Amino acid sequence: MNRIYTLVRKGEIRVGGRRRAASYRIERGDVLELPEELAPSGGRGNGTPHGGTDAGAAGGVAATIPADLADRVVYENEHLLAIDKPAGMPVHGRNGLLAALRPYLEGGARKSISFRPGPIHRLDRNTSGLMLFPRSLRGSQRASELLRTGRLEKGYLALLSGRLHGIEAWGDILERDRSHNVTRAVDGAEDAGRPARTVVAPLAGGSAAAQGGAEVTLALIRIETGRTHQIRAQAEAHGYPLLGDTKYGGGGERGGRVNRAPGGAGRADRGGKGTAIPPDTYFLHAAVLINREPDEIFPARVICAPPGRERRKQLEARIGLRNAHKGERGTGAGGTASTAAAELDAALSCTALSESLSGLVYKEPDNQ
Repeated sequence: MNRIYTLVRKGEIRVGGRRRAASYRIERGDVLELPEELAPSGGRGNGTPHGGTDAGAAGGVAATIPADLADRVVYENEHLLAIDKPAGMPVHGRNGLLAALRPYLEGGARKSISFRPGPIHRLDRNTSGLMLFPRSLRGSQRASELLRTGRLEKGYLALLSGRLHGIEAWGDILERDRSHNVTRAVDGAEDAGRPARTVVAPLAGGSAAAQGGAEVTLALIRIETGRTHQIRAQAEAHGYPLLGDTKYGGGGERGGRVNRAPGGAGRADRGGKGTAIPPDTYFLHAAVLINREPDEIFPARVICAPPGRERRKQLEARIGLRNAHKGERGTGAGGTASTAAAELDAALSCTALSESLSGLVYKEPDNQ
C-alpha cells in the first residue's frame, strides 16, 4: 500500500485526468488513470503449481516456478505459497527469491491495484527455510493478520555456541544500528528500542571439531516478535552466539574465536585459542509454521520443512551430536554414526518439531 500512496502523491494515479489527494473517495463514474506497473495485463492464466504451464485467457502461457526452485515448494493453494529458501540466496534484489518467483505469483493472482506479491515475512540471506508468499490479496491479508496477532507461530533450528542445559526465555530490548546493519540488545525501557521475546529449547548437544572441541547446541527457537536479526542478536546477548556468525560474535577466520567456557559448563567464550571456521557459515533454518486459526484461505495447520540434504550435511559435518534430553552421545563420544543419525532424524521430523514448538511458551524471565 505504501507504493500506492507514493504514486498518488506524485500524481501518477489520477482520477478523471486530475490529481487527487490520497483521502479522495472514488465515486461511481470516476475514471482511473494508472501507471503501467499497476495496469491489469491480459494473457496470463492462473498458473499451474510446481512448474507446470497453463494457457492464459488471451492465449498466452502463464509463468512457471523456475526449475531449480520447483522442488522446494512445500505448500501451495490459490492464495499462498510456502517455499524452502536455500541458504545464501537473498530475498530481495535482482538475483533474489522474490525476483525469481514474481512472474509466477503475478500470473496466478487476480489483478488488483492494491496487491503486488511480496514476502509475508523476512529471512536473512544466509538463513534457509520456510518463506511464505501470497498468491492473492486475500492470502496476503490473511497471512499478515495471523502473523501480526501471533496466531502464526514460527519455529527455527539454530546451531548455538556453548551448552544450553534447558529451555530459556530471552526477553530483551533491541536497538537497530542502521549505519552498521546490526541489531544490539540494550539496557533501559522500551523507548530505548523495541521489545523482543524468544524461547529457546535444546534438541541435541555436541562438540565442534572446527572449534577445538568446544561445546555446541542444536536448538529449536520460537520467536514471538519479528525484529531484524532477532535470533542472532539475542543469541549473542545471552552468551550463545550462532556458531560461525561473525557479525554477532560467533567466531570466524579473524578476530574472536568460540571456545568452551572455563570449567566446561556455561556459555561461549569468544576469546582464547581455537581453530577458526569460515565466516558467516552459521546454521539457522526456518523449519516450522503453525497456523492456530486455519480457514478456507489458509487451511493448513502445520507447514514444515526440515533441513534439506545440503543443510543436513553441513550440520552433521560440523559437530558430533548427542540427544540433549537423554544425554546419549553420538559419533562425538563413543556412539555409532547410525545411532546419531537416527536420533537426529527423530528430532528433526515434522511431528517432533511441531509438537516441540507447540510446547514452547514464553514466560518473562525472573530478572525482568
